[in-house]
Amino acid sequence: MELQRLKRYGIKAYPILYEEFLENKHAFFKRIFKILNVDADDKAIEKSIGKGTALKKVHSNDISEFIENHEEIMERFGNRFTPWWD
Repeated sequence: MELQRLKRYGIKAYPILYEEFLENKHAFFKRIFKILNVDADDKAIEKSIGKGTALKKVHSNDISEFIENHEEIMERFGNRFTPWWD
């Protein structure tokens, strides 16, 4: 796994998960600021979140809607999930 490999080389690495962002944007950014050793003012975080984003989701979570050989992929890999944590 890539995170463990980076850690073996003494590189601090942290996953940034979209699902965590969706679940709680404030906690997501608070965590990033903590990792970066940046004092994060809760009001500033909320103000930034309130501005929104120009980014948007481009497809659903249903692989069959954007992959032609989705049956082959699901048969081979299923719902495989690679954990990012230790």
